[in-house]
Amino acid sequence: MVGGEGGPEQDPAARLEAALARHAPDWRTLVVAFSGGPDSTLLLAAAARLAPKRRLRVIHVDHGWHPDSAAWARHCWRVAAGLGLRCELLQVDPEAAGGEGPEAAARRARYRSLADRVGSGDVLLTAHHRDDQAETLLLALLRGGGIHGWAGMPPARPFGAGGMHLRPWLGLARTRLREWHDHWGLESLSDPANEDPRYERAWLRQSVLPVLRERWPETEATLARAAGQAAEAADAIDALAARDFVACRGHYGDTLDCDALATLPEPRRRALLRWWIDRNGLPRPPAVRLTDLERQLRTARRDRNPCVRWPGGEVRRWRGEAWALAPRPPVQPGQEHVWPDPRWPLELPDRVLGPEALAALGVEIPSGADVRVRYRQGGERLRLPGMRQARPLKTLLSERGVPPWERDRVPLIFVDGELAAVIGLGRAVAND
Repeated sequence: MVGGEGGPEQDPAARLEAALARHAPDWRTLVVAFSGGPDSTLLLAAAARLAPKRRLRVIHVDHGWHPDSAAWARHCWRVAAGLGLRCELLQVDPEAAGGEGPEAAARRARYRSLADRVGSGDVLLTAHHRDDQAETLLLALLRGGGIHGWAGMPPARPFGAGGMHLRPWLGLARTRLREWHDHWGLESLSDPANEDPRYERAWLRQSVLPVLRERWPETEATLARAAGQAAEAADAIDALAARDFVACRGHYGDTLDCDALATLPEPRRRALLRWWIDRNGLPRPPAVRLTDLERQLRTARRDRNPCVRWPGGEVRRWRGEAWALAPRPPVQPGQEHVWPDPRWPLELPDRVLGPEALAALGVEIPSGADVRVRYRQGGERLRLPGMRQARPLKTLLSERGVPPWERDRVPLIFVDGELAAVIGLGRAVAND
């Protein structure tokens, strides 16, 4: 049975308020990830009791897996409307990358879509609870993950563009939340995927945890507590990695000096790489891929530029330093984009080019000129201010420290068919 609504130990709204006071006291807007299930329905109801409507947003993500997903989206819209709120409906297409299962692909697509909509001062709320945490720990153990995986889901973490992801109910059991759901008289959906044993979490929930609970009745609470202890150990490892980064930082911003990295003991090398990849906002690579990455960065000859990829990220080595990068859309050599009006931004495959980029280079565009943006094809030459003659563009980019994988992405500005400027280098000067 639930306790009185005034008790802060049990009332979901009071728990949410306490979590916000601890982790995000200056929050601007609450963004509720609303699936329509019992837990997220209770979370939305609690947030609506706490926040004024103007500071509350509701987002429903439709993965398109189930034939009833459109009906679920309509249900979420109606529930939000009943609270005087608008539900933003997002559709994602979770394509699994190499080595990913459907659940991991859906999670990655969902959070990527949500991160695009969480800004500074925003707090994304999700309804993960203690049972979810126990399942996360078991999955990490069964997949051979390390201590960062055993730490499970953090109660709070940075998210989006200066926002935060908060899980206010990680300490509550699923049964307690369902009691409050029924006590408040809420109506919610039931996703059949949660009961489908083809999915790992559902199988653990149905076939493994009940057996463990017969022998150890407090299984979920014990596993969640173990995850908390692992999180403390992971924090200590990360603190050491942050100090190692100071000693191993490269010359190109957030790069790593591979020679300095090689001087660390092997466990600290891996710990630093994990921490550094996290710092750059990339998903952690699988353990096998991390081991391969550590070996290649440490042993590759100076004339070699290895690249190690995994779903959602890659690390490249060049000039003795390592770069952590997110995958980007490909560009085609010689690809051309017409810039109809350089007073307005032009959207390219991997960036947006604005008029301020031309102004910074001192490029003046005559009225009515034909302006086009191209990528390198090879053989281009450029004479910059202060140079006696034109030189190969490839050489200039190398001298400026532009890595090889970036050189084919540098926009070349052509005005009336003549190369007028190269973004990041400068404007062209006519030969005498």
